[in-house]
Amino acid sequence: MMQFKEIGKLWYLTCALAIALNLLIWRNFTVDDSFIAWRMGKNLATNFQYSYNLDQKLVEAATSLVYGIASFIPTVLQMDVLLFFKLLSILVIFTFIFLSKNLITTPQKFTFLILSLGGPLQALHIWSGLETGMVILISLLIFLGSLRVLFVKEASFRLVIIAGLLLRPEIVVTALFAIFVRYKLFGDQTKEKVSTPLIKSLITVGLTSFLLALSRLLYFGLPLPNTFFTKSLGSSGSPLQLLENVLNNVNSFIPFILASTISILAVDRKYLKAISILFAGQLLIAVPLITSNLAMNYGARFPYQTFWPIVLVASYVGFQKFSFRFLIPSTLFLTSLVTSTELTGLITDYPRMHAAHGALGSTLGTVDNTGDLKPTLIIGDAGIAAYNSDWAVMDFLFLGSSAKDGLDPIVSKIASSQKTVVVLYSRGSSATPGGEQPPELLETIERSNYLKPFPFCWTSNVCLQVYLSSDFQSDTILLRRLNIGSLKSIEMVNSQNQIRNAVLKNYWRD
Repeated sequence: MMQFKEIGKLWYLTCALAIALNLLIWRNFTVDDSFIAWRMGKNLATNFQYSYNLDQKLVEAATSLVYGIASFIPTVLQMDVLLFFKLLSILVIFTFIFLSKNLITTPQKFTFLILSLGGPLQALHIWSGLETGMVILISLLIFLGSLRVLFVKEASFRLVIIAGLLLRPEIVVTALFAIFVRYKLFGDQTKEKVSTPLIKSLITVGLTSFLLALSRLLYFGLPLPNTFFTKSLGSSGSPLQLLENVLNNVNSFIPFILASTISILAVDRKYLKAISILFAGQLLIAVPLITSNLAMNYGARFPYQTFWPIVLVASYVGFQKFSFRFLIPSTLFLTSLVTSTELTGLITDYPRMHAAHGALGSTLGTVDNTGDLKPTLIIGDAGIAAYNSDWAVMDFLFLGSSAKDGLDPIVSKIASSQKTVVVLYSRGSSATPGGEQPPELLETIERSNYLKPFPFCWTSNVCLQVYLSSDFQSDTILLRRLNIGSLKSIEMVNSQNQIRNAVLKNYWRD
């Protein structure tokens, strides 16, 4: 009969294999919005202009300054941008593993590793290409610094806070609550007077936030990234819009709030009050998010990056014994509820996106881009299609363009019929575009003699309808390539082997 010690070893081996398989299976996941930030970095490297478009109004379409600036590195190194950010994701993974080495007991190490790396939600956000996985890590480091588990030196703690503020603007709330915990609850562990490092840390947060907001205001005309105004804060402040946003978002937040609450109740009493205060700060961050128009809340991205650091910091400092039987399965179950219906679609997301949006952008990128009049791509999804085309982009969802001017410039550009391609979404390969897209775009296309659309299908029910202005309609090479790409994208979404190909085939190069 197998002894208890052997059962324990088998359990740890099973957990290690589960973590490895989880990270391997989700390695290809890359979200379309990551290419928005990467396009800004490419423009910085090639034209010394940090903006989504060149020769147009400056717009900060990236949600993270760090990821936007960092994406100039692969262009300078002539390295594939996708590979570069996958390597950055590996750095995040190894940092979590390195942190676990500081934990005293083996069960505690595996609790932390399972909660940080062991589920589909954790893996897809680490691999996504967006800053979500890094936000989790930096927030955790700030929390551990507030508890004086790490970064006992004041300068180190403040550097981590600066890194967080450069990563996402809302980290300012996380930092302020962490500062309160560090100096009011754990201030007796420092040899200095509490007031001096407290004031220095508050100055660090205030000055960094002010300089970032001022720099953005002077350069872009907005104190925060563009998406904080067009999406994160909602496009309408009406009570009905706010109520609709709450109803759309609250279900994805509840499991993470419950998981955080369970973690706090299970934590060692020494840290109970401190982590409860940190949790209150994250609840404060969640309020504007729940009332916002969160268009890219795939895999519960926003509640995950807001509340999962609470679960991780609780697991890091140690749970009471009962939690080993209760906490891991309960938290993983709660958070999986919100994404269980998405997982099949998410695991095949990038291969389908590569065959539709990516192939469309690459095909348009073969068009001669020289001359006085540059070609323009009008699209409501300004990610990989725009990145691969290298065209000027007018984004009618206003992620990559300013919403201040409204739709008038976009409608005028479509009506001009000069080197313009318009991409609209439709339900089905031959259906009329609709949904959230402004109806005046299709009306203008129909009046302006655009070529009948080529459908690039992203799912079996959602296709990209591609409309060509008159000056592209005589380009037989472009028409043939668009037709080939269209057929391949439809073949991709009709494939019976989508999941197998998404897992076995490697997509680390675009």
